[in-house]
Amino acid sequence: MNDVKTAARILVAEDREWLREILLYRLRAEGFTADGCADGVEAAKQLGSSEYGLLITDLDMPRKNGMDLVRELRAEGCTMPVILMSGSITVDPGEVCAELGLVAFLQKPFPMEDLLVLVAGVLGVLFARKRGPGGAERLGRESSKGWASVPPAGRGPVPPVVRDN
Repeated sequence: MNDVKTAARILVAEDREWLREILLYRLRAEGFTADGCADGVEAAKQLGSSEYGLLITDLDMPRKNGMDLVRELRAEGCTMPVILMSGSITVDPGEVCAELGLVAFLQKPFPMEDLLVLVAGVLGVLFARKRGPGGAERLGRESSKGWASVPPAGRGPVPPVVRDN
């Protein structure tokens, strides 16, 4: 599992410093490599200057919100997995996930375990594409017994899916 955790860097875009620091602390405590920023403008700069495998972004942020950030990334052809989170749902999460190709839309507050399971699953996809047997694309994580599917996050409208090719 350590290979999965170090296979990609995570960028956390959250304007509330205390929450950003908690998210970064927990991700790093689990062995993930994670950086943070305070808004969509900073996130766009960091994404342009460094390689990341996952973006976790807040919906409501100053200067550039999470949806605008993801729309710009998608318009540029970026297919990076994105988890969007929000404390106030002003949009339909299912529609936003479909429109922007999100991994999940998490409503705050959410159990940290939900986020950690999603992150492990997403990085498992990246790991499988780079180093998995036969190049299989699966959403899951490698365990000592092979591939283990990642259970839904509970609050995210798009549950992870195992694809057998």
